[in-house]
Order: sequence, then C-alpha cells, then structure tokens
Amino acid sequence: MQCLGITLLGIQVCKIPNLTLFPPVFVQCPGITLLGIQACRIPDLTLFPVFIPCSALLSLCWACTSAGIPDLTLFSPFLSYGVPWYRCAGHTGLQDLKFNPFFPVSWQMTARLMLAVGGAVLGSLQFGYNTGVINAPQKVIEDFYNLTWLNRYGEPISPATLTTLWSLSVAIFSVGGMIGSFSVGLFVNRFGRRNSMLMSNILAFVSAVLMGFSKMAFSFEMLILGRFIIGLYSGLTTGFVPMYVGEVSPTALRGALGTFHQLGIVLGILIAQVFGLDLIMGNESLWPLLLGFIFVPALLQCIILPFAPESPRFLLINRNEENKAKSVLKKLRGTTDVSSDLQEMKEESRQMMREKKVTIMELFRSPMYRQPILIAIVLQLSQQLSGINAVFYYSTSIFEKSGVEQPVYATIGSGVVNTAFTVVSLFVVERAGRRTLHLIGLAGMAGCAILMTIALTLLDQMPWMSYLSIVAIFGFVAFFEIGPGPIPWFIVAELFSQGPRPAAFAVAGLSNWTSNFIVGMGFQYIAVMMAGGAGGMGHGTGDTGSWGSQRIPAIQGSLSPSLSDCIGPDPSSGSEMETVSNW
Repeated sequence: MQCLGITLLGIQVCKIPNLTLFPPVFVQCPGITLLGIQACRIPDLTLFPVFIPCSALLSLCWACTSAGIPDLTLFSPFLSYGVPWYRCAGHTGLQDLKFNPFFPVSWQMTARLMLAVGGAVLGSLQFGYNTGVINAPQKVIEDFYNLTWLNRYGEPISPATLTTLWSLSVAIFSVGGMIGSFSVGLFVNRFGRRNSMLMSNILAFVSAVLMGFSKMAFSFEMLILGRFIIGLYSGLTTGFVPMYVGEVSPTALRGALGTFHQLGIVLGILIAQVFGLDLIMGNESLWPLLLGFIFVPALLQCIILPFAPESPRFLLINRNEENKAKSVLKKLRGTTDVSSDLQEMKEESRQMMREKKVTIMELFRSPMYRQPILIAIVLQLSQQLSGINAVFYYSTSIFEKSGVEQPVYATIGSGVVNTAFTVVSLFVVERAGRRTLHLIGLAGMAGCAILMTIALTLLDQMPWMSYLSIVAIFGFVAFFEIGPGPIPWFIVAELFSQGPRPAAFAVAGLSNWTSNFIVGMGFQYIAVMMAGGAGGMGHGTGDTGSWGSQRIPAIQGSLSPSLSDCIGPDPSSGSEMETVSNW
C-alpha cells in the first residue's frame, strides 16, 4: 500500500473506533498524515505490515499523534534494525505503542547481530552440504572406485568390497565428526568462539583439495581422507556455531536464532542435492568439483567472520574484559543500555567462581549435572537414531526402491520440505516451547515411519504405494524439522551455564556423531539384507526420544544459569528427579 496523499482508498473515515489494515511487504510513510486520514478520531489502529523500516515507524508514530490516534498496535514478524521500536512512542507523544510480533517483544535485529549469526551459520551450511553431497553422485563415484580398482589390480572390484568402501566413504565423515565434536572445549576456551571458527576453516581447505583432486590422482583414499577431515571440521562446527549464536543472541531470541544452525544445515543439504543433479555437477566429469565446492563457503566465512564480534560472554567471563564485552553488546543490541545483559553475565561469572572447573567426568558424577547431561544425550540420540540421516545419505536409493522414476528430483523435493519446515520451526519455537515441539515431531516421525514400512511392504502388490511412500518420507522429514532437528542443537546451551557448557557440548556432540556413524555405516548393509529399503527406520526410537522430551523444561527464551539451577537437584530435598518432573 503506497500511502502518499490518499484518504484510505477514497473513503472519508470519521469516528471509527477500531481500524485494522493489512498493507503488503513495505509500509513507506515519511512526511504523511497517517494514510491521508485527517484527525479522524480513531482511538485504536492495528497494522499488519510484514516488514517496516524504523524510519517509517517513526513517521507512523508522529502521524498517529497528529491525527489524534492515541493507540497503535503493530503485528510484524520483521522489524528492521536501527532505532529500537520501543523508543518511538516516547519520542512522538504516542500514548500506547504495542508491538506484537510472532517473535518476543524484545526483537532487536541489528546489522552486527545479523552479520555475526550469518557468518557463523556458514559453518552449519558446510555441515549440511557434506551430509547431503555424497548422496546423488553415488553411482558415478562407485564407478570411479571400480575403475581405480581395475587399474590397480587388473580385475573389477567385488560387490562386497564396493559396499564396504562406499559405506566407509559415507560413515568416515561421522568418525571425523566424533573426534571434532569431542575437541570443542580445547579450542573455545583458549582461542574464543569466533577465532575457533576461523581456524577450523583450514580443515575445510585441506579437505577440498583432497576430494577435488582425488579423481585426477586415481585415489579413492584421498576422497575418504578428505571426508574424514571435513568430518573433523563439521564436528567442531556443531559445537562452535550453537555456542557462539547462543551467546551473542538476546535472551528472548536465543531459541529463534538458535534454529538458524539447523536452517543452515538443511540449506546446505538442499544446495548439495541441487548441485548433485546430472545436469549440474553430479556427473562423471564434474563430481570432484561437487565435492571440492566446500572451498567457497569456507572462503566466505574467512572474509565475514573478522568483521563479526567475539562472544561477549567469552570476553567478560573467560577473559575478564568488561569494557570490550560492553562495547560488543552495544553493537549487537543497537542500544547503549546493556546493563541487564551485563548483570546477567556477571551473575553467571560469580556462579562460576563458586564452582570448581567442570570436566566431562564431573558432568556424570555430579548430581547437579547428571540429569541435564542425560537429557542432552538422549535428545541427540533421538535425533540421529530416528533414521533421518538414512534419508539424507541414501534417499536416492530409497526412492528407487519405492518405484520412483526420477528419484533425484524426489530427493530435492525432500530437501525443499526439509528447509520449509525448518523455517516453520523458526517462527513457532518461542511460542510453542521446546518440549511440545519435540514430542509432536517424534510422534509424527513414528507415524510416518510406520506408514513408510507398510507402503514398501505392499509395493509389489500395489504399485500406487510408491506415491504413499513419497508422502511418508516427506512427512518424516517435515516432522523431524518441527522439533527433533533443531532443538537438540541449542538446548545444551540453555541447559548448562558457562562453566560446564563446553564439556556438555563435547559430550552431546560425541553422542550425536556416534549415532550418526552407526546409521551411516550400517544402513547400507541393513538395506541389502532386508532388500526393502528403509521401511522400519526410526519408529523404535519414540520411547527414548519421548523420555528426553518429557524432561525438557517448557523453555521460552529462558536464561541458562537459572535453567541449570532449576534442573539441578534441590539441596534441601536431595531429589533431582522431583525437581525436573515438576516442569
């Protein structure tokens, strides 16, 4: 709606008690008197702009004041950075400005915060890309293995050896991830969160060279080694990115921005699926470029991250540099008043000083941390053992067994569904709560897995069951991204305070990558033995996942120190289970 010099679509509005408008994406209101309405005595105006710049908001507030409209309510999911919205009412004389977004009221996305989150999430995109990239070119890479074996030994490779080499090529990524995730604590406390992400890109560059030149060198060992090294990088990323994003984000946005890690992963998977098409890079001549493409996001991250700030929590708590932490917070929040954030971090620092250094073994020995670490482990296991990575690694072969004529396009379709429902999770995670979304996701995945089993079992008798299997796989992916996909990544930052957080991320990451390795290495053999694909995957993990979900507090932007206190045992009662079960 372009609102220059109009009188509300020609209607002379007067004495209307309530007015609600749905303008399109941009509302540009500089230098006007509120949509041309000249002092119409509207006491309550509601607008639904999708995006409104702060300059336009300021003009809108002045227009309301001059038009005699005392109350303004805005429903908008995106408010641009600049002057914080809540100052507009005081500066313009507006009696009541209500900002009711689909996110919390304290939504403040500054340019520096977007830069920090965007630069970090490039590492998540790398993780997702390398999870999905090995799927589409499976046949051409297997042909490369066979040709290399034939040149070396003068005979074709046996099917059993080919299956072993291919499973190793897929699963070695998870072995690297296990080692990398367990090493997170060695880097983040010594070099900082941002610098650790920068340093890890060395691994991405080395891996890109190894995989990109493996065909030229007639060496499948280079490809496997490259997969292992990029696994190391991805394992470190699964600790670095959620930790950094959680520590630079405002408390009320911690869950929503924490979902960006999962969004980066699924976008990486989707990009890998598209690039893996035969027409692009998934063919016999260009597949090394497909695997070596990881050089590009690594380079981008090296360019962006130097302009992003270090975690203010790390600066204040680990380095005791309060002035630097305060300066970083002002840039991240877009305001000079950061006293509440500083007070929260100082309280956490004082709590850390009262605690001795927390090691990995202490997480299991101490009654205070035992329950939270078990929750974190179970949620990671429920994420991976649900069978979702069987879809990411082997979706093309699953769709082939389901009778799909063009399985690669069905795989891309699952990637689109994957991305779309991650965005849905981004919008609802702060409103519905972590526990509710996780339970809904697990229940839906179990139902879709059962449906998939039935469809694949009856496929020979009823060919139309192939369509049902596609719907089941799409539903399986959608429900995964509603809760079990994003929540386990950022729940660790909310369950633990600054002291035990690195050790907790290491344990949670190791659990995730170990189960990832089991799925990646074992699925191919199970599929061959069952000769039916992935029908039964995942629906046996519902009880395990629901156990962890039922013990997640109904978190909505809560502070990690207080949350850890709530989950920990009550010293007066000595019962940790009673404390948790009350949530």
